[in-house]
Amino acid sequence: MRRPVGGGLHPSWSIKRLMSKTIYNSRTGFTLIEIIIIMFIIGLSAGLVTIFVGRDTSNRDLNTFVKDSAVILRYARNHAITEKIKYSFVVSGDQGFYGLYIDRKPDGDVGEAGPVIKKPLPETLDIYFKGSSSDAVIDFYPQGSSSGGSIRVVSRKGKEMFLIINRVTGSVKIAKTLN
Repeated sequence: MRRPVGGGLHPSWSIKRLMSKTIYNSRTGFTLIEIIIIMFIIGLSAGLVTIFVGRDTSNRDLNTFVKDSAVILRYARNHAITEKIKYSFVVSGDQGFYGLYIDRKPDGDVGEAGPVIKKPLPETLDIYFKGSSSDAVIDFYPQGSSSGGSIRVVSRKGKEMFLIINRVTGSVKIAKTLN
């Protein structure tokens, strides 16, 4: 039996023949102009997305305000119980702020301790409390109860959310409808 030439390869598979064959076709990959066009389209789409996403902030302001207020209200309830001090959550539409105060005087003025937390109201929201659009005060007492009530928050687009504070337990609930 005769041994094939080339160290065990079939006679038709010579080294020259294997080297001469190109592995890739001459027309593979993308040209420079094709890559530039694709990059331009991707950049244009990314730019348009950021314009449309960042355009309206009223719903984002609504969600942020409601969640932040709920955290502050829960903080007030917990600290009123543990510190045995009355805490007051105040929303002042006229002065454009909301915050948390300690030691409110009986006549409604803020006591000597001043604000624990004070933040500006977002301009894109309207706040309503028991039919009044100017001020809201919710007190949290050392026994765990509160003055109770509901705060209605409305965005410019008409979306509304409610903060509902239970009078007996002082618990805070976020709702999309008042039920």
